[in-house]
Amino acid sequence: MQFILIIIYSINIYGQEEQCNRNQTLILLHEQNIRDLLYYENERNESNIPDAFETSGVVLRPDTLIMYIIFDNTFQIGVFCTWLAIRTINCTNKLLDWPDNTFNKLNSEFEGIAYNSLTDTYFIVQETIPSNVSSTEYNSNIFEVQIITNVTFSSINLIQSCRINWTFESTSKGFEGLEFMMHHKRNKNYLLALCEGNKCKPQSNSEDSVTSLGNGKLVVLDKHETTHNNSCQWVSVGIINLPFDVKFRDYSAISAYKQNTLTYIAVTSQENSQVWIGIIEEIDQNPYFRITSSNKTGVYNLPRTIVNGSMCAKEYCNIEGVAWINENQLILVSDLAKKSHGVLCFRKDESIHYFSLPNMQESMAIYPSHCSTKVYKKLQKLLTSYEGWPKSIVTEQTFIDSVFIIRGKARGRSAWHYLMVPMNKVADQNAQQSGTKLPTWVEEHY
Repeated sequence: MQFILIIIYSINIYGQEEQCNRNQTLILLHEQNIRDLLYYENERNESNIPDAFETSGVVLRPDTLIMYIIFDNTFQIGVFCTWLAIRTINCTNKLLDWPDNTFNKLNSEFEGIAYNSLTDTYFIVQETIPSNVSSTEYNSNIFEVQIITNVTFSSINLIQSCRINWTFESTSKGFEGLEFMMHHKRNKNYLLALCEGNKCKPQSNSEDSVTSLGNGKLVVLDKHETTHNNSCQWVSVGIINLPFDVKFRDYSAISAYKQNTLTYIAVTSQENSQVWIGIIEEIDQNPYFRITSSNKTGVYNLPRTIVNGSMCAKEYCNIEGVAWINENQLILVSDLAKKSHGVLCFRKDESIHYFSLPNMQESMAIYPSHCSTKVYKKLQKLLTSYEGWPKSIVTEQTFIDSVFIIRGKARGRSAWHYLMVPMNKVADQNAQQSGTKLPTWVEEHY
């Protein structure tokens, strides 16, 4: 099989930006624009592609080959191939229609998606919907769906729709993220719903924006099944307070990842352009889970960029979804940038981003040759069309090697090291210990 590698040979592409990204900053591995991915796959049928992608959540399929992405401006669900899928299966990026396809062009208000490992289904939360009780109150709603994706057939099957017994004062600042959690001691399953606003409500005009920070909350939801008298609903059985030192202005997504005896939790903030990582564990009493810490615990910045010669500015302004790849890597997805955000934010919107935690050695993606022409030309244009931007050499080659990327030093400065590893030596490379000398069969670039 033929593959394409695009390498940017540069020690520090953004020069001074290193000073903005020294402490607790996630390391960008790769990013892809959602529109570009779908337009490539649908060159002959672009009519079914929305004008905008208001990305609002992401979840990985258990085999990590596929990610499902939701949008709040359509009921369609995006199916996108991860780098591992490109290596192993015939995968196509596409949009799946809602069971009633007349909903496709309606605003879905989808804001979070979570995987139920017990039934192989997915829960999707709508931020707010009108209340059945009062015209001045709003609830949220959770769909449970089955998503089928294979080479010959793909579909969404709606299993159930249940309201959440929780009231919001307005259509904004409702539930913004969702995670499925098993409580092994109680032999029960819960959903954790992430409130977008501090104190689980919009900030009032009279409220001090500073004093309201540090009040992030997760609502623990238990499902009550349909009875003769009542429809199914999700009922709050407790509230988990995020640590007070997580002083986010908003909370945009949540994801949990179990590794041996620990369960890591990641919570993102769109306005802060940050990710908080902690540990969540079971407890016997209400609210049945608590937040603890580990060596990874803390607030991580998304990379900043230099403006006006010295100021560090946000460019990842619209993070709305997060999913763990493994204990050291995350996938983040970005919403459509708002006009008020400024030009920097538009560089990263409507996109999928692969990040690693700082100081971690990670595998880098391999991209198939059928994507090479468009990606290569776009990147080449990007690097040569802006006056004042640092220029780098972009090379294109065919290879049968795997690629690893390591964060390190070169000539005394931070650098990415690209290692070309023969496919039959990948297992040997994975077994290498930190600090050991590179084998002779590894080709190194930086």
